[in-house]
Amino acid sequence: MHENVLTGGMPAISSTHGFIPNSYTEAEKSELIKQVPHDKAKVLTDKIEIMAESADIYAADFDIPHEEALKRLAIQEQLGNIEQLITEGNPNSFASLYIEHNPEYRIVVMSTLKDPTVMQAYFDTLEYDVPLSFKTVDNALIDLEKLQADTAAQLYNASIDADMNINIHQNRVEVYVTDINLFKQQTTQSNITLPITIHIEQTESLLTPAVSMHGGYLFRSYRGKKCTFGFPVYSSWRHKSGLSTAGHCDNTGKYATHAISSQYERNWGPYDIQFMQPNSSSTYISNLTFTGYSHQRMFTSKLRNSQSIGSWVYKYGRTSGRTSGKIRSRWYTHKGYSTYILTDMVTLEGDSGGPVFLGSTAYGSVVGMAPAKNGQHGGMIYMAMDYFFHSGLTLRQSYARN
Repeated sequence: MHENVLTGGMPAISSTHGFIPNSYTEAEKSELIKQVPHDKAKVLTDKIEIMAESADIYAADFDIPHEEALKRLAIQEQLGNIEQLITEGNPNSFASLYIEHNPEYRIVVMSTLKDPTVMQAYFDTLEYDVPLSFKTVDNALIDLEKLQADTAAQLYNASIDADMNINIHQNRVEVYVTDINLFKQQTTQSNITLPITIHIEQTESLLTPAVSMHGGYLFRSYRGKKCTFGFPVYSSWRHKSGLSTAGHCDNTGKYATHAISSQYERNWGPYDIQFMQPNSSSTYISNLTFTGYSHQRMFTSKLRNSQSIGSWVYKYGRTSGRTSGKIRSRWYTHKGYSTYILTDMVTLEGDSGGPVFLGSTAYGSVVGMAPAKNGQHGGMIYMAMDYFFHSGLTLRQSYARN
C-alpha cells in the first residue's frame, strides 16, 4: 500500500453540525441560539449539553483536553456526509475511509487510484484541520461489496453456516467458519468455488445473540431470559408508541413489574428488531433513553452509510453497562445479509436490543457478539437505524400514552 499524509479541512464558525464547541464564548453561543427558531432553541441547547457530556467521556478515554474531544466529535459528525459524496463521485475507485484515534488522530482515505490525494478536495469543507492519510489499495469498495453479496447469497442458499465481513483495513472480504475442512467439503458438494481473494478464517463460534420503558431498561421474559430495551419509538404500522428491543429476544415479559408484549418482530435477513408495548393502556411511553449515566433524549438518527469506519460510539446494555469503542466495519454478514455493523466493543448476554448512540444521535441497537479470534473477543455487532425505519419505527420525540 502506498501512503501519503496531508492536512485537510478549514476553520469556520458554524452551528449546522448539531452542537456548538465549548471554544465559543457564552455570548457567542447565545447569539447562535438566537438565530434558531424559538421552537427549536431548546432542542439545540439540549444537544449542546449532551454532546459536551460525550466529549467529557471521550476526553477521558484518550487523555486529551475537552476542546480537542469536541473538535474530533464535530469532525466525526461531518465525515459521514463527506464519505457519501466521495462514494457518489468515485464509485469505481473509492475503497472507504476510517478514523484512527491513537497514537495520532487522523483520517485514512483508501482508493485504487495511483494518486489518491486527488480526493483531498472533499475534505476542504471540514470545520477543523485534521491530518489526512491517503492509501492506494487493490480493491474498490463497490467491488468488495459485490464479492461479499454474491458469496453470501451462494452460502445462504446452500444452507452453509458462515459469517462474513469486509475488512476495510486489509481491503478484503473475510469468511468466518467454525470448521474450515467441513466448510470446504460443503462448498465442494454445493459446487461453490470461492475466489482466491476471499480470506477464510476459522473461529470458535459464529455470531452469538446477546440474549438477556424509558429505553435502556431491563427486559426480563417470562422464561427468565434477559434483554435490553433500546429506544422509545413510534410505530407508523400500529399508530402506537412503545419500546424497541432485539427481534431474537422473547416476545413477552416484564418492564420492572409491568407486563409487556411484542406487537410485531422482524428477525430475518438485515433485521433484528421488535416493537413492544406494555399491556396496560394507562402506561406512558417516555421519550428518554437511559445511557448508563443519565436519561437522554435522542434527537436524530445516523443512517448506516453515514457511520464512518473508526467513528467512536457508545452502547448501553443491562449486563455489561455503558461501554465505548470504534466502528470496525459496516459490512458484517449475518443471516445472509451484509448490513450489520462491527465494533471493537464487548457485549454480554442480556445486552441485546440495547441502544447504540453518540450524544443525542441514535446509531442502532445491539445484536450480539462476533466470533472470537486468536483468543481475543470478536467485537459487538449492531443493527443500524435504517432497519428501524424499514420496520415502521421512528424515535419517540414526546411523551405519549400507550
